Amino acid sequence: MEDIKREITPYDLYPIFELMDKAQKKLESLLIINKGLAKSDSISAEYLIGGLCDYYGINRDELIIRRRNRNLVIRRKLAAKLLSTYTDCTLEQMATILGYKNHATILYHLRAIDEQLSNNFYGYLETKTEYKQLLKHLKL
Repeated sequence: MEDIKREITPYDLYPIFELMDKAQKKLESLLIINKGLAKSDSISAEYLIGGLCDYYGINRDELIIRRRNRNLVIRRKLAAKLLSTYTDCTLEQMATILGYKNHATILYHLRAIDEQLSNNFYGYLETKTEYKQLLKHLKL
C-alpha cells in the first residue's frame, strides 16, 4: 500500500477549534465562579449553598435537617431566595437540594422571604441585614 499524504486544510482543524472554544468558555466560567463574580446564569447551586453554610458556620446536613428551629427556617428561606434569584433551578430542583418532599414548601418560603425583605413589611430587620451581609459574603 502506498502512503497517501495530503496537506491539512483549515476545514480539517475546525472540529479541534470548536472543541478548544468550548473548553475555553468552560474554564472562564469556572474561574468566574471561583472568584464569586459570576453572572446569574452561571452560578451553581452548590456554590450558593456552600457559601450560605460557610457564612453561618454550619454544614449542609444541618441546613437540610427537618427541624423547625426559627434560625434554621430563616436560613432555608434565604437559601431558597438565593437559588431562585441566582440559578435557573426549578422549584422541584430547589426542593430536592434543600431536602423537601415537594415544591410547595419552596413556594411558601419564597413568598414569605419576599414579604419579609420588602420595604413595606415592618419587623424582620435582622433578616434584611443578614441577607445583605450574605450577598456581600458571596460577592454577589
